[in-house]
Amino acid sequence: MDNNEWIERAKGKIINLPIGTKFEVKELFEEIDWKALSRGERVMFGKIFANEVREGKISSIIALERGRNNHSKYEKQGE
Repeated sequence: MDNNEWIERAKGKIINLPIGTKFEVKELFEEIDWKALSRGERVMFGKIFANEVREGKISSIIALERGRNNHSKYEKQGE
């Protein structure tokens, strides 16, 4: 798994999201692609994505509180 490639894919999907959209990372990818990753790869990518958001490398996205399922939630803000 190439995390940089997956970050770029995520950014490509984020561009097309309407402002105010709330999402989990897995929702940015086709289900078949996401499920093809091992649990460890999904967790690692989630951490990398969260760090990119926290560091401002993925513009217009803010982290929200975790959902009941303990998955990180994000929201697209105005650019």
